[in-house]
Amino acid sequence: MPSGRPLAFVRSRFTYRFGWYFVVWARRGGWDCDQRLIVRKCCVCRKTRLIRSPRRRRISLMCHWLLRLASIGYTGDSGMVAMGPMVIAVLCALAVGGVVTRIVLSVTRRFDWLDRPNVRSAHKRPMPTAGGIGIVAGFWAGGAVAVWEGVWSGVEWWGLLGATALLLLAVIDDMVRPMRPGEKTILLLLAVAVWLGWGPHFEGLVLPGVGEVSLRWWGWPLTVLWFVFLCNAFNFMDGIDGLSALQTICACCWMGLIFGAIGSPVAAMTWILAGAVGGFLVFNVPPARIFMGDVGSLFIGFTIAAFGVLGTRAGLPLWVFSSILAFYFFDVCYTLTRRLLRGENILEAHRKHLYQRLGRLGWSHGRINAGAFCLTSIFGFGAYRHMEDEAGLLFFLLGGGLLIAGVVWIEMRDPEFA
Repeated sequence: MPSGRPLAFVRSRFTYRFGWYFVVWARRGGWDCDQRLIVRKCCVCRKTRLIRSPRRRRISLMCHWLLRLASIGYTGDSGMVAMGPMVIAVLCALAVGGVVTRIVLSVTRRFDWLDRPNVRSAHKRPMPTAGGIGIVAGFWAGGAVAVWEGVWSGVEWWGLLGATALLLLAVIDDMVRPMRPGEKTILLLLAVAVWLGWGPHFEGLVLPGVGEVSLRWWGWPLTVLWFVFLCNAFNFMDGIDGLSALQTICACCWMGLIFGAIGSPVAAMTWILAGAVGGFLVFNVPPARIFMGDVGSLFIGFTIAAFGVLGTRAGLPLWVFSSILAFYFFDVCYTLTRRLLRGENILEAHRKHLYQRLGRLGWSHGRINAGAFCLTSIFGFGAYRHMEDEAGLLFFLLGGGLLIAGVVWIEMRDPEFA
C-alpha cells in the first residue's frame, strides 16, 4: 500500500475522529504512515465541531484514553502508540459491549421488561435493567481475542466462564421477578464452587508490618467470603447513574497498570473488563438509558474478586489490591455497621448508603460520580506508587482523610439519619 494512503483515510469524519485507533491497525499491517501527523489531527479534531454532541465528545475522549492506557499497561511503552494484541482485544470488548447493550435496550423496551420506580429508586420512570448482558458479552468477546492472540492462556478462563454461565441466571431478577436474598446467595456459592474447581484460592496473605502469613485450609472459606463480599458490594453500590460503571473502569485501569508493572498476564483481563464496561457506560452516563442490573453488578464483582485471587499468586498483596476499591469497601462496611448498631435488618433493602445520602442532600449523579472517581484515583495511584516505594502510603492517608471528612459532613448535614 502506498505510504500516503493511510493519511487519505483520516479525512473522513469517522477515521478523523478515531485516527489514533487507525494508526494501531495501520502499524499492525506494516503500513508506512505518519503517526504524529494523524495524532495531531485527532487532537485538533476534538477542538472543532466535527463531534457536535458533548456526550459523543466525552465518549470519544474516554475511548481514546482507555486504549492509550491499555497499550501502555500492556507493553510498558510510554509512547503514543504501543502495538500488540491487547489493544485489539480492548477494542473488541468496547465495540461488542456497546452493540449488545444497545440491542438489549431495544429488546427490553419492546417487550416492556422494565423496572418500575418505587420509594427506593433513584430514577423517576421505568428503565431497562439488563444492561449487564452487554458487559458479559463484551468481556468474553475481548477474552476470546486475547486467548486467540496468546495474551492469556490460563485455565482460570474456564472457571470464570463456568461462573459466568451461572451468574447469567441473575437475569431472572432483571426481567422476570425479584430474586430473594437466599436465592442470590445460593447462586453466588455455586459460582464460587465452579471457580474453585478450576481456579486458585488464597494460600497466604501478606500483611503490612507482619509479612506473609500461611492460611492453610483457612484459605478456602476466606476465598468464598471474598467472592461473596465483592459481588454484594458491587450490587449494593449500583444505585445511581454511572457510578458502578465509572468506578469499575477507573479501578480496572489502575489494576491493569499495576499488573502490567509486575509482569502479570492478569493485566489483559483488567483492560478487557474496562473496555466492556466502557461500551456499556455509553448508555449509562447520567441521565442513564439502561442499568446494568444484577447480571452486570454480580459479574463485575465476581470478576474483580478473581483478579484479587490471581494477584496474590502473582505477588501482589491483597491489601494493596483492595485499597483501590477503598471507597466501595468503606461505604458498604460503614453502612452495614451503622445499621447493625441501630438494630435494623441488614437483609432489608434500603437507601442509606453514603452516596445515596449525598443524593438526598442535593448532589447530582454527575457530582457524586466525580467525587467517587477522584477518591478511587487517589487510592489507585497510592497502590501503584506503593509497588515502587513507601510514598504510596501518603496517598492512602489522603484518601482515608477525605473519606472520614466526607462521613462527618454527611452526618452533620443529613438530619433524617442523624
